[in-house]
Amino acid sequence: MLDGIDKTFNRVSRYGSAVGRVMVRESTLLSRQEVDRMLYPDYDEALGVAYDTAYGPYIEHARVAADIESGLERFLQDQYSFLEDASKGQPVARFMQMKYDFHNLKVLAKKFFVGGDLQEHLFSKLASVSLESLDRAIQGVGSSPIPVYLQKAVDLVRQAARKGELDSQEIDTIVDRAFLEERLRIAKRERSRPLERYCRAAIDVANMMVMLRGMRLGKSSAFYELALVDGGTFTRSELRALTGRSFAEVTARLLRSRFGRLVADALDKGDERVRLTSLDRATDDYLMEKIAGFSSVSVGPERIIRYMIMRENEVAMLRIIFVGKLNSLSPAVIESRLPMENFRVRSGQ
Repeated sequence: MLDGIDKTFNRVSRYGSAVGRVMVRESTLLSRQEVDRMLYPDYDEALGVAYDTAYGPYIEHARVAADIESGLERFLQDQYSFLEDASKGQPVARFMQMKYDFHNLKVLAKKFFVGGDLQEHLFSKLASVSLESLDRAIQGVGSSPIPVYLQKAVDLVRQAARKGELDSQEIDTIVDRAFLEERLRIAKRERSRPLERYCRAAIDVANMMVMLRGMRLGKSSAFYELALVDGGTFTRSELRALTGRSFAEVTARLLRSRFGRLVADALDKGDERVRLTSLDRATDDYLMEKIAGFSSVSVGPERIIRYMIMRENEVAMLRIIFVGKLNSLSPAVIESRLPMENFRVRSGQ
């Protein structure tokens, strides 16, 4: 019993203030009614609806897609500044923001190891580590004060490059694996079962996509050894044992798992292909269901992470709505592309 009391006290002392500040901002999350009102008017009317939300000051004068993108990015920058200030050094900020550092690492690694023009718009401004530091680490030039978890990913990429020529997909694979394993490590350190379940589910989803995409492209066993992530409910050894088997055998195994519904929805009838685009959408919804479970935690990193993920989903929704309108897409087409799972998460369903 004392352990439970100590854990609760520890969470309140570390996250009580941050959760209180997040709860104030939760009241400004978009409602379903606000999103519906943005869908059906023309562009200017939709912008008028957005003006009365937290996004108003960021996109009120947006006339082209680049204005929408830059405004929404500035909004997220302010959200992450808030998160850093509210969390006061707790790992919850790193848990959320480090994906942008890993993204920038991918872009720089592809430039260095694969070649091609470096396009500035590919970099995320939401990252916490400077591009210069990442670039020096990738090139192995001098000292590069980057976090240990990023240096580990850099070392893995450089190690793979020494074994042979790297392509863009292999770089993505190595960096994504490092990112997913680091998130799970943070969840374990926080002793958060809901957060750990979410991280393991994300790893399972990533591994399932690796298996299906790898089979589709006829990848060798070496690819799966590199790409499969540690920490999922499916062990790497279980999944590696499926490599080399027929598509029917692998999908049959996945259909009997907790991912059966996801795989069944993505299978094309009559041939051995997977609609990976529809699977991406289904797995996003599946992971948002895990986030909905965070609502049962009153004080802790889960409440903060839930808020930030919902904000990022809102940004994705607004990008789809306004860019869709600028491209004269119908309200029905725009609505079909929206990640509406946000509203189930908000209600805790």
